Amino acid sequence: MNVYKFGTRKAAKVKPIFTRPVVDKNEESLPTSIQGKPVGSIPEARVSVALDRLGFKYIYQYSIAGGTSVRGGQVVDFWTYTAPLPTPIFVQGLYWHRSSKETEDRLKQIDISRRFRGQVNDPLLIWEDNISSVDEAYQYLKNLLF
Repeated sequence: MNVYKFGTRKAAKVKPIFTRPVVDKNEESLPTSIQGKPVGSIPEARVSVALDRLGFKYIYQYSIAGGTSVRGGQVVDFWTYTAPLPTPIFVQGLYWHRSSKETEDRLKQIDISRRFRGQVNDPLLIWEDNISSVDEAYQYLKNLLF
């Protein structure tokens, strides 16, 4: 009886490489990376450009409690340095963050509020349909952060 033996070698992980700028229709060219990290989505790129225009300093993909590699950890899209306290910003796309993930997203926001107890502002949730262009993102963030 012949038995097939599978190989023990693992395939190498493939890392995505963004070579072209992310371009949205009727909009200027958006960055392909933010602070050396690949852009996760067009709405995140819009928020990044808007925060830069508003003059805010921020950390993109800020890890809390070990990030996604540790159980109970999470990653905040933008940890924005506002006065007097920093403001965590979550950018939510309509495709990935609809009803089934909505509860999980809300729990993440509550976790940040509990973990930092008065050391940060309440997390902001920005939906993709509120920022359909860089100019809209600029106005939306200006209204929320000032």
